[in-house]
Amino acid sequence: MNIGYRRVSGKIGLTSFELGQRGSWVEKRIALINYLKSKNHTISFLSSFTDETKSFVKNNVEDYNLLILEFGRNNLLQNGKDWEQTNAIVKKHIGHIIFICDDPDLSYHWNMLKNEDFSRWTILVNAKNKESCKKALKIPDKARILDIPFHHFLKKSNFSNSKIPNVVYIGNSSGRNKIFQNLTLSKHLIISGRAKEWLDYPNLRLTIMPQQKDRMQFYKMFYGCLAVCDNKHNETQWRTGRAYHGLHSGIPVLTIKGNLALNWGYNISNYQEIDSFITLSNEKRQEIYAKQSEIAQNDKGDIEKLDEIF
Repeated sequence: MNIGYRRVSGKIGLTSFELGQRGSWVEKRIALINYLKSKNHTISFLSSFTDETKSFVKNNVEDYNLLILEFGRNNLLQNGKDWEQTNAIVKKHIGHIIFICDDPDLSYHWNMLKNEDFSRWTILVNAKNKESCKKALKIPDKARILDIPFHHFLKKSNFSNSKIPNVVYIGNSSGRNKIFQNLTLSKHLIISGRAKEWLDYPNLRLTIMPQQKDRMQFYKMFYGCLAVCDNKHNETQWRTGRAYHGLHSGIPVLTIKGNLALNWGYNISNYQEIDSFITLSNEKRQEIYAKQSEIAQNDKGDIEKLDEIF
């Protein structure tokens, strides 16, 4: 099968050298592309490449009979031209369309597609509660929704014998302010983020954010990582990326109670539990990591239904 692949807005990176501090779905994209190629499919990229990728991949556009659209920036003021180009591709294509969405805040602008037949669309979400996803992402009624745990396309990782006795959180506190007011009281929590986004936390221990290409090695240094979900992640039971980034790097994950998709056996609710985690032996942390890896591996969602598409 010939597949046309486009990120709805923004450039596509396909190397382990990608820059940028905010996640841009690089590891999962590469793993998914490799999976598709293992099925003997041909991929034609319909987006421009990042500078890091231009030297490695040629963008030879061919005819395709399946169109895959990957979520991206959806601010029309900043990315309107990209969205116009994406919608033009949708209108020209006459076959099946797949929309990959691994962020509940980055849905498609469905209302831009006038008179569209959404029965030809399959929406791949990384969440267990598909009905809640349908509401959160405002997915049209006729579209099919599948729960796809995209971490299954990644290679299995080994436990990292970390050296820094702290738990790390990468990102900001948006939508999670109440819990962070408590968690930042921990003397063993390190926030990897931008200072201007953490001005309301006087007890904060702040460090720089790693580049995309360095994130895995950055995580490996710490005893564990923290995954904190907002209400939308909890309601949709979204497999929040931070948890899987940490697990893929080889360290156990501390999750906050509330998201049933991340009920991994080490849920916490206050800063004292972060400090208690740091006292655990290396063997105990490895045991926690092994259990979490097993749970993640057994969490298959609708992944077997992909065989009906590819």
